[in-house]
Amino acid sequence: LRLIASPPGRIVSGRLMFEGRNLLGLSDSELRAIRGNEISMIFQEPMTSLNPVLTIGRQIAETLVMTPDIRELVKAELMSKSIQKIGSQFIGSDQEGWARYKQALLETVLSMEPSLRANIFSSDAGIGPEGKETQDIIRELAGDIPDNAIIDVFSRQYFRKDNNLARMKLLAQRFLSDPRKRDKLIPQLQEKFFQLGVSPEECEWIFGADPWSGLSLEEKADKIVTMPIKNLFRMLAVLPIAPVISDLVFRGKDAAAEAIMERLFQFLEEGYPDSRALASHLQDVLGILAKRSTEKLFPKFLQRLIKDCQAREELFLFVISPNLEKITEILLSENNLFLINEIIRFFVKSGKAMGEAAQTLEPVILRLVAEFTRRIDANLEWQELAELLVLFKDKATIPLIEAALFEKGVTVPAFGVP
Repeated sequence: LRLIASPPGRIVSGRLMFEGRNLLGLSDSELRAIRGNEISMIFQEPMTSLNPVLTIGRQIAETLVMTPDIRELVKAELMSKSIQKIGSQFIGSDQEGWARYKQALLETVLSMEPSLRANIFSSDAGIGPEGKETQDIIRELAGDIPDNAIIDVFSRQYFRKDNNLARMKLLAQRFLSDPRKRDKLIPQLQEKFFQLGVSPEECEWIFGADPWSGLSLEEKADKIVTMPIKNLFRMLAVLPIAPVISDLVFRGKDAAAEAIMERLFQFLEEGYPDSRALASHLQDVLGILAKRSTEKLFPKFLQRLIKDCQAREELFLFVISPNLEKITEILLSENNLFLINEIIRFFVKSGKAMGEAAQTLEPVILRLVAEFTRRIDANLEWQELAELLVLFKDKATIPLIEAALFEKGVTVPAFGVP
């Protein structure tokens, strides 16, 4: 956590991995985002760990000293989790106590500042993975929440930076499970959303069944390509982009598949924020192309990904790492060392990327070394491949290369192999 100043403290060597990231390669701002949020150190001796000049409350609250938006979201999440925990205990064992708690809870939350109230009502607490509900206490309260408060929750949620339509659909299931409330509020919500600039198609995704279920493959592809870019970004979490590209490639419609790929890269070119949905679509599309693409689309996609992700290191790692070994195999079979070089340079230029991807890179390096020694044994040109391997010099992966070269008795001065 770098709680000891440097100097006198120092990190001599090695890696420290946490959830796939090397903590030693993080910047100060990146580490601050983890410190207190994902990792905390609990000191056992208050006489030496607490500052007597500051109140205990202030020192405990230090982990919540963030930007105002993040602070409000954290506050709402903590409150929502408390509501879930206490409410679940009442519902399970004390219906009379639940009735009293429910009334007091509603009065308290509804009296709060509107944005905080909306964040509490739209919290993920009570919604399990992929929308599977646990004991969703907010849903239990939905019938007693005033209509105007529900409309306010939907309006505020729609304009949150981390919003997507899949989440909006979950909220609709949470607040509008009662048919009478659903019939009453959906027309009001749609009218409100239309005033805010939400498209009719987005409303269909949020409040109805899948509006694309009856469309042909060509119609789906046309909608993705012609939809306004802002609407498309908001809908990424619900649109079947990767399956559409897969079907197009399978049917030999490369031009239509490429047009959809261009739309995904448009988000990167125009500076849209990285989102889980965008990253997942890019990763899925690359996996599809690696398995069944024509010679044309696969290298095109890789070139664009490398070009547009130069300032998006984490996105690049997420997209390419699961397919890296397969990508290397394909490019070696086509003798496309240039693209391999570009990908490896992307990893090598960042100590953070190299540290996090060491496990992913190991089979790739071994494959490159095997190809290198095969070319030597067969008296084929190997100089360009040697230059590629030299890129790993002074990195964590260098012992793998040295061991493989030593076993073959090959001398490459850059590695210092005898």
